[in-house]
Amino acid sequence: LSRRGLSGMSLSACFAGPSFNLLIGLGCGLLTQKEALLSDEGLSIPMGMPTVKLGFIMLLFNALLFIVVSVYNGGVIHKSQGYVFWAVYLVYMTLSAQHMY
Repeated sequence: LSRRGLSGMSLSACFAGPSFNLLIGLGCGLLTQKEALLSDEGLSIPMGMPTVKLGFIMLLFNALLFIVVSVYNGGVIHKSQGYVFWAVYLVYMTLSAQHMY
């Protein structure tokens, strides 16, 4: 799109698509829990599950690693560093699979 002179559209699509998916996903998910949300107790989300904790920890680790690498390289992620991010993801998938079975 940017080659056709529509760089503004491509930039807005980068933000609009994920925002739309997030809003629709949360809206549909919370709509199914409407009765629990309106009750006096509210909606209980169990955070004690090991896979949720693992996912949160790995997400923070990957985000911090991404910030450190991009600041160190001036905003450029090299191919070899991309393999490190894939390795972090594979470690997460392996640990998550071990917790499930």
